[in-house]
Amino acid sequence: MADPGTKAQKIKKSRVAITAEEAKRMALEFYGPGKRRALFEIVGTDASQISDSDAFRSKVRDSVKAHRAIRHAVEAGLVEVVETRRVKLQDELGQALRDAYPQLLGVQVVDLSRLPFKDARSYDDSVHEELGFAAARWISQGMLFQDGSIIGVGSGRGVYQTLNALKDFQQLSSRDVKVMSLTARIHAKNHAGAQGRDLDADFHAALLATCFNHASISLLPLPIAQASPGDRERAARRTHLADAQWSKVAPRYGLFGVGILAPGHRLYDESMASKREEGLKAILPQVMQLVEISEQVHTLMAGISPLYYPVADIANQLFTMQGSLWDRIEKNIQTRIEALVAEINCHLLTITEAQLRDIENVVLIAGTESKALAIRSLLERERSNIRFLCTDGDAARQILNKPMESELFQP
Repeated sequence: MADPGTKAQKIKKSRVAITAEEAKRMALEFYGPGKRRALFEIVGTDASQISDSDAFRSKVRDSVKAHRAIRHAVEAGLVEVVETRRVKLQDELGQALRDAYPQLLGVQVVDLSRLPFKDARSYDDSVHEELGFAAARWISQGMLFQDGSIIGVGSGRGVYQTLNALKDFQQLSSRDVKVMSLTARIHAKNHAGAQGRDLDADFHAALLATCFNHASISLLPLPIAQASPGDRERAARRTHLADAQWSKVAPRYGLFGVGILAPGHRLYDESMASKREEGLKAILPQVMQLVEISEQVHTLMAGISPLYYPVADIANQLFTMQGSLWDRIEKNIQTRIEALVAEINCHLLTITEAQLRDIENVVLIAGTESKALAIRSLLERERSNIRFLCTDGDAARQILNKPMESELFQP
């Protein structure tokens, strides 16, 4: 650590200077016991040194000033902070993915080999929690977003876990940022079955905005399933998804997860539920048909690929997973699946496939073997705009394997 005595004793760049001692007290309060979900630990500091008084807080109400002072205290060695939660990366797999998909500018492959397994759904949630923390830690380094960035967010666990962890790091320094929700309310839940309306994109947009100083927010506070394609278009015209608006405010960055239309997916579970969600009833008949056909395909493929389902989604925009397994499906069934996917999509108040392509830098947070084919499908799209990927080792190995060599397939 640098010798604190060699550093200036005042932190300037603000109307009221903050002394080094005050910066130290800010850092102690920010990283102190019970703060930041215990992700950090202050070395060699007694808890009695931490100030929590209203008088002290009155001097640090300026968030930018406070975070600048906290950063100074750590960098100058006034406070020594260590991370208590580690991320173990599999760099060789990360490099292999970058070699295979040159459009990727950054890849994090997280080693989850020691993650305990209780049951499939809870494990799936735990994987996304770990991936979210790894992605948040990387984003917190401040190298992704710039001043004036427009950032779009989707729904789901990968995005939620990333932003829920990101808020425990220091605020990002980018200024004049705008955060946009890119998909309307779907009332998402996690796979373990807990209520999860905080997995919707509007909540994610609000959560990400707190990670900056004075970021603006644009939300989509409407049900995702509109009664008809015409209703969907009329609703979109009142939002930033309208073509005229989108051309002016299309995000440069987008944070998304990936879903598989299989048990645990919001629409799949809705098709099986005894109590229906009012906001999804407009698409329920088509969803039920699609789920039934997908289950038939899943059963037929069980001897070849026991994890395969033919339909996935990004930002709640459904798509079919093309490839050698898709080619094994009878043409008439392919046609029916594609027709149902198109019919459902035209009801959904979310970004269109064309709008997704407009986003210059997509950050994808998704993992588990069951999503490997969906991630690969997105990476192999023509002019794929996925620039940053955070996934786990098992998924990475499946993505890299040729389809018929994949461990997804059984002899």
